Amino acid sequence: MPLLYVSTEGKTEKNYFGMLNARHMGFEMVTFESKRKNATGVVESCISRMSQTDDPENRGIAVFDVDENDPEDIRNAFELAQKNQVMVAISNPQFEVWLLMHFQNIPDEFIKEDIERKLKGHMPLYSKSADLSGLRPNISCAMERGYSKFREHGCDSVLANCPSTNMHCIVKRIVSRELDW
Repeated sequence: MPLLYVSTEGKTEKNYFGMLNARHMGFEMVTFESKRKNATGVVESCISRMSQTDDPENRGIAVFDVDENDPEDIRNAFELAQKNQVMVAISNPQFEVWLLMHFQNIPDEFIKEDIERKLKGHMPLYSKSADLSGLRPNISCAMERGYSKFREHGCDSVLANCPSTNMHCIVKRIVSRELDW
């Protein structure tokens, strides 16, 4: 059974992918929090784990935010990921944008504090280590909101000053078993 290695910048991302665990989809997901928190470090952690097995069917995803990373490091991370068959899941300013998309659209003028406040309005017990299984019924809504944001702003919105993410693309590939990248 192929493995999908998911290297995350933090606990929230790890918990989300843990909730998605795709064992029933024909592959096993191995989710872990990278010891290195910068974008390139998260990608390198994924590559390192992938290199521990010889199965060419194995794939990787590196998950990180824009807010804590230097633009040059993000560019380097993307280049390294592309060379090593690692897909990048990136959120601006933070992963909580994706979580909030499970409940509502994200206005362009939202700032980090708005995102966290609104998320706690939907999930009063939310914390970085919260159980995220309650999001499962809203995944398709989040995906549609993510695609809508991309249609409105294009791919560059994740790196521009616009709250967004490409998680909808990543989740679509996981649920549709499209692991060739």
